[in-house]
Amino acid sequence: TTQQFFDSITGGTNSVTIWQVNGIAGGNDTFGRIDSNGLFHAPTIVPTTKTVSVIAVSFEDQKVFATSTVTITPAPVVTITSPSAPVTVTSGTANTVTFSATETGGATNVILWSVGPVGGLGVLGGNATLGTISASGVYSPPLTPPIGRIVTVTAAAQDSPTSTASLSVTISGFSTSSLQGHFAFSMAGS
Repeated sequence: TTQQFFDSITGGTNSVTIWQVNGIAGGNDTFGRIDSNGLFHAPTIVPTTKTVSVIAVSFEDQKVFATSTVTITPAPVVTITSPSAPVTVTSGTANTVTFSATETGGATNVILWSVGPVGGLGVLGGNATLGTISASGVYSPPLTPPIGRIVTVTAAAQDSPTSTASLSVTISGFSTSSLQGHFAFSMAGS
């Protein structure tokens, strides 16, 4: 994940900061990177030392600096615990499926649910086209099956949005709960 750092340089005529990670300007992939605005990006793999130093150095006088220690921890792991694949549900809001997930290694164990098309971006809480999902994981399919009939339900850790688990849901056919409002039926032939 990321962490924003701020600094303040007083005195002198130049307030430009050189950001470093473990003494490397801008950092690297092993210890993490930091941009010119002080936004630190943790490495994808926890380094063997687990702690790194973020250093703000005065551009004007590079003997003037401030250091902050950052501990890199593994990203939480999210697992959808139920239902098990394959998941098939008939369209219509009355045909709900309850999902549950756990977060291991996180700070909050709060799961955010989203629904999206296969290979596409999910929508937090879903929508009328793909189906909706409550904060507690209750999925309500759309009134009619979406194009392709398959959606992806995703659980994400609130404290680490890149820690996710997904499960495909097939929306099969129509049901009586697909019908809402007034309808008129007409038949012809024998």
